[in-house]
Order: sequence, then C-alpha cells, then structure tokens
Amino acid sequence: MNTWFKPEILAEHEGKVIREDAALAEQQLKDIYDTDEEIEEFLASLHLLENLPIDNIVPDERLLPPESLRFFYIDSNWIAALVDGVQSIGRTGSRDTKLDNVLHKHLFKTSYHRSLSSRSRRFALAPPSPSTDEIRTGFLLRSELVQGWPGLEVQCFQDGRVLDMLRHDILGGDVMLCIVEGILDEITLTQGAESPYFGFVEKEEGKPVLPLVSLKDGELGQSINTDEPILFRTGLAGVLDIRTLADKIENTLVQKQKQGETFSSAEFGVELAHHRARARINGRQVSQ
Repeated sequence: MNTWFKPEILAEHEGKVIREDAALAEQQLKDIYDTDEEIEEFLASLHLLENLPIDNIVPDERLLPPESLRFFYIDSNWIAALVDGVQSIGRTGSRDTKLDNVLHKHLFKTSYHRSLSSRSRRFALAPPSPSTDEIRTGFLLRSELVQGWPGLEVQCFQDGRVLDMLRHDILGGDVMLCIVEGILDEITLTQGAESPYFGFVEKEEGKPVLPLVSLKDGELGQSINTDEPILFRTGLAGVLDIRTLADKIENTLVQKQKQGETFSSAEFGVELAHHRARARINGRQVSQ
C-alpha cells in the first residue's frame, strides 16, 4: 500500500522522485492502481466523511443537541490530512515518505473527483458535475423528525438552484447527515411519497378545519374554497366524529356542487387526503 498510482504519473513531477529508487518505485506501482477498486473507493469515501466515528464529526454532544440543525463547510485541509493518514499506512522509510509527498496532491484530486459519483454509482443515478470552486457544504439534523419519518425527502439549494446530493445518511437513529457539492443556503424537508396522508389544517385560534375539494369529473381534487370544521366526539378529546363529519361534508358538497350521487368511503377518503408536509429552511436566516 505504498502508493496507488501508475508509473507514468511520476514523469509529470519533473524527477522529484529519488532517482536511485526510480526502478524500485516503478515495481511497487505496477498494476496496483488499475486493479484495486476497493482502495480507490475507500479514499473517495473519506471526502464524504464516511467510515468515520461520529465523535470525529461532532466532538461534543452539546454542539448538536436534540431538535437542532447545524450547517457546515467541509475543510479540504482536514480531508487532505485524513487522506495523508491513510497513505502513511504503507510508509516504511524516508523513500516512501518522499514518494508520497510527490503524489499526495494527485491522489487527493483523484479521490475527490471519484467521490462525486460515489452516490450515483450506488443508486444508478446520473453523475453530478463538479462545482467550479470545489466547495462542499452540508448539514446535520438531530430530531425526532428523522426517526419518525424515515422516508423524509431532502433537497438543498444555492440561490434557488438544486444542488447535487453527494451523501444522505442517517446516523444513530435520530441524526441525519447530508453533503452537497456547492454552498447550500436553503433546504427543504418533505414527507416521503411512499404512502398517502390524511389530515386537516389549523385556522385562526388553532381551530382545525378540512379544506374541501371538488369531486366532479374534470375538477377532481380542485379546491371549492370551503372549509368544513373538524368535529370530535363528545368527551373524547382528539377522537374524530367520523359519522357526523362525513354527513356534514356530504351536505356541503350537495349545496355547493349539486352532487346527487351517494357519498361513499372513497369520496370521503378523497376529501381527507392531505398534501405532503414540507418545511423550507433558509440557512442564511438561521445563521444570523
């Protein structure tokens, strides 16, 4: 594991490799770079903070208390030191150190660009393009939201443009880590689309209402600008009075749309169907 580059790369460094060891260096480098995909992938993973203990990312739990969100930049110098530490495993003498010093910059650049497509290779996605300034940012979210909605969808933006997601992982149950290519200034969190949602909204004074939609052909799902108050069972706080609510919705639809067909459970389900909740967080405002 002294190094992982082809011998011809040495020629690009104008003879900086010790001349008396050139033949030995070429023998060490032969065929390794072309065949060891595992080493290449591991080095790329370091750029995305993978395979690192959480203590190395958040050294003190007080930096990420429950129900908190933290934005961050990735320090390329810290990553370079991390890659150099991996290189040091194969150093057995001064010759190896000098050789690694020559090749470190190229090794860092190669693993950086490979890390761009790590997620796309894993999920068969189109590979992203590197940013011109090669800056990476991300966020850590520690919340019950992460554990309660495992299918949470995340998008990150820079000046309204969607950024390429390089890493999106759940760490330790209630901690989400995301890394993007570019400088994120806004994120959106959206409930997953795996299943339907049912619910209502709160109006003035916290009173829950159900915004009704049309059931007519050609207008299905369109708002009719009418809210039906949510009714709860007497003496049972938080338990819906489904029968009474269904009757009131049916009566309202008959008045508003002259609907004469039977109001079945299917139509009732359409009225209760709720759009997915979405939260938009502006990083610039959070940081101020």
